[in-house]
Amino acid sequence: RNKAFCPYCGRTTELRNREHVPSRVFLDTPYPENLPIVYPCQKCNSGFSKDEEYVACMIECAKFGSANVRAIEREKIRETMRHSPKLAAQIGDAVGRSEIWSTPGEDRFRVTTIVRKLAMGHVAFELGEPILAEPIGISFLPIKSLSHERLASFETPPAFSLLAEVGSRALQRQVQSSTGTADWIIVQPDRYRYLTHFSDIVTVRSVISEFLACEVSWDRSRLHQ
Repeated sequence: RNKAFCPYCGRTTELRNREHVPSRVFLDTPYPENLPIVYPCQKCNSGFSKDEEYVACMIECAKFGSANVRAIEREKIRETMRHSPKLAAQIGDAVGRSEIWSTPGEDRFRVTTIVRKLAMGHVAFELGEPILAEPIGISFLPIKSLSHERLASFETPPAFSLLAEVGSRALQRQVQSSTGTADWIIVQPDRYRYLTHFSDIVTVRSVISEFLACEVSWDRSRLHQ
């Protein structure tokens, strides 16, 4: 069903591209098999790429507290920054400021854009429907900054209370779950994992590079308004 619309803007008449969720900039080669796939329009497909690259580099540098290219663990990020001195300089200016995760500004705006985009892709893939409503909540913080109680709450998969749409992947996961909870899906160890939970509130949690804990939620009754 998700071939019929762009998961990010809902357009149904535009030419669409094939895209993985999460985007491969957040993963390492060899890529996992059977990555979730959505079909964004050309405008959306190209419109997020620069911000995704920036966020991937920001997370990796913030993880190690340095924008020194030689100190970066991920080869993909090293090469990206080596070939883009401007990007490396931007990351270097921001990486030492812990407030980038909580204080309004360009860095936080770019992270917010991509966290929201990834969550929309997951919901579209799981439900087979576009999201036209604005989220009622978006949050992201480094895992190491979370209190023990908040981290435990974030990591604990929520129990299902309502069934997802008939015919959706989300319903298949609910039926197949042995725990009755929205279990974490590990896309690639140490790189990306997520869970989706469908009740009165639709929630997507994700962890990028085991560094940034993200959560986006929507009011289910207004999901397509």
